Amino acid sequence: PEAARQRVPCRNWVCASMHFQAEGKHVLIVRAGGETRRKLYLSIKKLGITLSCASPVISKQFKDVIGTWLTYSPEQSLIKTNEELLKKISMLKFQFDAVTTFDEFGVQLASMLAASLDLPGIPLQVVQCCQNKTSFREFCRSKALPFARFASLSCGDSIHSAEIKYPAVLKPANGAGSHFVQRVDNAAQLRDAMLQTLSTLRTRSLKSYEWCDHNALNDLKFHVEELIQGKEVDVDCVLCGNQIRYCNVVDNQSSGCPYFLEDTCQAPSSLPLQTQRELCVLTAQIFDAMAKEWDCNITGTF
Repeated sequence: PEAARQRVPCRNWVCASMHFQAEGKHVLIVRAGGETRRKLYLSIKKLGITLSCASPVISKQFKDVIGTWLTYSPEQSLIKTNEELLKKISMLKFQFDAVTTFDEFGVQLASMLAASLDLPGIPLQVVQCCQNKTSFREFCRSKALPFARFASLSCGDSIHSAEIKYPAVLKPANGAGSHFVQRVDNAAQLRDAMLQTLSTLRTRSLKSYEWCDHNALNDLKFHVEELIQGKEVDVDCVLCGNQIRYCNVVDNQSSGCPYFLEDTCQAPSSLPLQTQRELCVLTAQIFDAMAKEWDCNITGTF
């Protein structure tokens, strides 16, 4: 081709191909997130993609990258929110090509909207299973997949009646962002950590605690699991129609004991390649089991 004779770098061909395939598409983002997302949205817009956003508030820092805002009340249920947004989409005569979110608290709504608009996405059953730590371990146990020994507790339960192996890791079952995730070495530390978490949630209503129902704190569920010694990692992957198209193991560095608040990460992982392959194979087995359990197609990032 003429461009090749002019020695155009190969990556320019790839970028041009991506731009051609993306140009003219309309993507609905659920919850814009913070200022750190701006660079990402600018890159998407440069591909010729139109961006709209469903959000409780209009974020002024994104006014030059997001064309239309579909606002909704954060006080209503997800079902009501989904219905409200579908009506607005219909009135505007929008035809979206994709629904996505980069916000942990927008995942369930994005799932519902994608299903309602007949677009690829992560089915709600899969989202709910993955977001609740106890539900996810119970699923793995039911499918004879590897899992850490665990227990589910609330502050009103007897700790001594639960079969917990120490040292253990305490996590709010529906928590996000590694908040309140911490090591406990005995039953007394576990009880203190649960009560301290409850006290903090009662006195501080932060946006990052949105996963918590402040009207039902006494029923807050905690997930407690055995602490498995070794390197803490994430397995990042992209699924398309139940098939893993990308899978990468990333080392996590936490802020330090007793907490596991993620500080930095490292890729590629320092784990042996064979161990990384085994983790990716296990990840594929888990998603295969979920697809069969709910007879669904899974398309999204994890």
